[in-house]
Amino acid sequence: MSNGLVKSSISDLVLSKQSYLSTLVPVGTSSEQTRRAMQIAINCIEQNDMLKKCEPTTLVRAIAGAMELGLEPGGILGEAYLVPYGQKCTLIIGYKGLLRLCYESGNIRSVKAKAVYTGDEFDYAFGLQDTLTHKPCGNVNPNELTHVYAVVTLSNGEQVFEVMTREQVDKIRNGSPAGKSGPWVNHYAEMAIKTVIRKALKVVPKTEALSRAVAIDDANETGNTKFIDDHLTPDFEIEPVSRVQQMSEAHDAIGYQYNSDLTPKENVFHWLVDAGTNQNLASSAVKNAWNKMTNGKDFPAPPTDQDWKAIYDYLAFGVTL
Repeated sequence: MSNGLVKSSISDLVLSKQSYLSTLVPVGTSSEQTRRAMQIAINCIEQNDMLKKCEPTTLVRAIAGAMELGLEPGGILGEAYLVPYGQKCTLIIGYKGLLRLCYESGNIRSVKAKAVYTGDEFDYAFGLQDTLTHKPCGNVNPNELTHVYAVVTLSNGEQVFEVMTREQVDKIRNGSPAGKSGPWVNHYAEMAIKTVIRKALKVVPKTEALSRAVAIDDANETGNTKFIDDHLTPDFEIEPVSRVQQMSEAHDAIGYQYNSDLTPKENVFHWLVDAGTNQNLASSAVKNAWNKMTNGKDFPAPPTDQDWKAIYDYLAFGVTL
């Protein structure tokens, strides 16, 4: 029984490029950080039916772009997002990802970026002595956001700031292929703040990684597919892989090997914890996996060892009943 584009047909294809993706991460990145980034990316794919329909090469390309910058592609950190657009996956860099690269560059001492809302006291002026003042009133309604600004302090103490109106932000959003989905919908203020940070960064010294991040983000937000194709396309074509190779790559990526000294049930929970699942949510994760792998059959009470082994095979390898 199959539930469509399940883990074995999409995520395992991505996992099969684990070795390639591991070569892209910045020097000093630990194997644990790489494993975590891969697992977060796979979780994003598994939880988003639209991502499952994307061309696998575009998924790997987006994940590769994030990992090359040292950013987590998805997850709660908000450093980068995998956003489906038709059958293509787009890498959208979050403002926290840009901030991380700013601080890692060594050229930037601090970045202060805020959203301004209706009711705030806000004034700014450009000239021989630029000035900016902002006194928030406590309103944080995204629908009443009026401006965003970013103040960048360089390592030498020099300051640069940029201000954008909501109309300017929306003009960029409306020109983005991903403007009507993903973080632009769910995290509008954060995306608006990132947009003004990106504008401010255009006039400050940048490292290669930060320059690349700004260029990638510009290209994605403006729909410049030629830049993306020229700079992010992997130097391979994704081809179907054998089940043996899928199993090997999956285990390498997750980092957990089936332990024959434990029961199948114990192996399931060890796998979940090793993959980063909160222990309090593990039982829910098991039932969710059963629901997906059986197309909604009732969870057995109690599950047999065979049931637990099937759940493990689904979690680790995407095998469905």
